[in-house]
Amino acid sequence: MHGQTFHPILNSLAITALLSLFLPACTHVRPESHPSTHTPGTITIKTLVRGDHHSQYGLFIPHDYRPNASTTYPVIIFLHGYSPPRDNADPPLSIGLAPIVRSQSTSFPFIVIFPQTDAAWFPDAEPTLDVIAELDEVSRHFRVDPDRVSLMGAGLGGYDAWRIGAQYPDRFAALVPIYSAGADLEHAARLVNLPIRAYMSESQDLHFVTYDSDMVQKVSSLGGNAQYIKAPTSDIAGCMDYVFSNGDLVKWLQQQRRQHKNASAVGTQ
Repeated sequence: MHGQTFHPILNSLAITALLSLFLPACTHVRPESHPSTHTPGTITIKTLVRGDHHSQYGLFIPHDYRPNASTTYPVIIFLHGYSPPRDNADPPLSIGLAPIVRSQSTSFPFIVIFPQTDAAWFPDAEPTLDVIAELDEVSRHFRVDPDRVSLMGAGLGGYDAWRIGAQYPDRFAALVPIYSAGADLEHAARLVNLPIRAYMSESQDLHFVTYDSDMVQKVSSLGGNAQYIKAPTSDIAGCMDYVFSNGDLVKWLQQQRRQHKNASAVGTQ
């Protein structure tokens, strides 16, 4: 396998049906608010404004968050997978990590940013620029630890996590792709300083083939710290539940620190 690979079935009705099963109705999402407004323990809709460009993202603030304390908080940015268009639907905040965060709302220790797009996070495209701009905006308004920002994605979001991690390696402490829907092996050299955990079910879904294992093998061959972990599950939703059920990944992410320190300073609220 060389260079960029992308599974041709991704645009088929089979993939749409498969991933639609991973999109239950969105609940417990608070309406849009000012960037600095928050209710700890909930996911709130925010609007990012960059010139004439507007986009929405979800934001979770830990239940124990105290704006005037000296504590800073680690961050997870979660990139969702393919979301088929739905009329009059909420943003796809029931994909992947969001329902897990809601189920652990009183104890989940991370600030979580949920960028939203109906496309993909292609290099230099607006959604990709939004990811970094949303991190910067949240860092201005909340007590973010810039050395503990982890990037995670599932499905197409996993594919884009590999790419954004390679495009901005100095912004992140760790990378967690899950069930990635593609691989760009030429990016591996830019990921050797990022601790990586990539997850796939033991009964590997044929639609996702070996993208994550190929990337992990390539990064490791270049001297990077990358692990490929198979969960005892059969699909992407089960894999996500397993990954966060025993607390091992949460503990691992809390231990990671960014090696390059070029990002903006901690927010004040």
